[in-house]
Amino acid sequence: MKKIISAVILALALPAFQIYAEQTDAKPINIKQVTTELKEMKDENKRKEILEQVRLHVKPQTEEDVTDLIELIHQANGDEEKMKVGEALSTIKETDKQLAGAFINALDDKEYYVRGTSIENLGILKAKESAPKLREIVRKFNKFDEAKYQAIKVVDMVTLIGSRKIIGEPAAALITLGQMKDEDAIPLIVEKYDTVLKEYAARALGEIGIKALPELMKLAKKDIASRKSDSVCEACRALSRINGREAKEELLYYLKNEKDSDIRDGLLGALPTEDDDVVKIICDLYASEKDTIFISGMRNKKFIPCLIKILQTDANQYTRAYAAGKLGQLRDSTAVPALEEALKDANVDVRHRAANALKHITGKDYEWQTPKK
Repeated sequence: MKKIISAVILALALPAFQIYAEQTDAKPINIKQVTTELKEMKDENKRKEILEQVRLHVKPQTEEDVTDLIELIHQANGDEEKMKVGEALSTIKETDKQLAGAFINALDDKEYYVRGTSIENLGILKAKESAPKLREIVRKFNKFDEAKYQAIKVVDMVTLIGSRKIIGEPAAALITLGQMKDEDAIPLIVEKYDTVLKEYAARALGEIGIKALPELMKLAKKDIASRKSDSVCEACRALSRINGREAKEELLYYLKNEKDSDIRDGLLGALPTEDDDVVKIICDLYASEKDTIFISGMRNKKFIPCLIKILQTDANQYTRAYAAGKLGQLRDSTAVPALEEALKDANVDVRHRAANALKHITGKDYEWQTPKK
């Protein structure tokens, strides 16, 4: 225990516990003793004070610490108390590998909150040895669970607590498998994409990266072909999670050959757009295809010459306005002359965007309602 707890606060909240008698001689909170005390304690305010100190000052260091905190969750009354202990249980870092075994064992715990917290912590630890059990959690989610989820969701529109408990564990397991980059789980994750777990399956595939890219592209194209106007292409969004350094050539291949804007938007989100070759390809693709989605991918100052050229020469007034807005976002003084020239544009929206961009860069107000002469 590294943090210092006020002796005054603990004297009130933890009279029977090991506490910090002096700030220079700190001793840890005894979780076993806290658990024993809570079994008999009825005073709600005192319970809150005790568990708040656990939340703020306890960090598990050993598997026994994890087990003790889990037992404390079992003694908690209601979700608020469980969450306080759960926060202490979740103060781990990726380097705390020694705790993985305890969290793997906790996947079989009777308490939903313990199981969910353990799944999330295994993701933080990237404990690949837990992958078989996590896959099994995902595999067990079936059509019956999905039907139950949909039925509960209809009658539980406000809190969604019941429906979340149905999908919470498999959803968390999917995300954790993604964080672990578990390539063996790819077929299973693809299988769950066509369920209510779609969002989490897509995210997992994106996190796995280059090995999952072909499957993610298939799912994206399937979504595009079958989607309704108000639906979201989760696979398209997930493309942006792929490590662009690792998969640059593959991402560029798809960017050049796939024409759907949503797919391209996801690919652009993943690509390392600070690389000169990527900058050139994106600018060249816009010049040849005039798809404004490429402008949306111009996210850093290396694109300023390209954006200035679009502002000065593009025949489409809306595209010129878009380029002006992008230059304002990048806030680079080298764009000022081109933006000042754009104040002469015949289109009022272009002038307005140029004036706003100049304001962002220079801090000055510019007249835009009539063309500058």
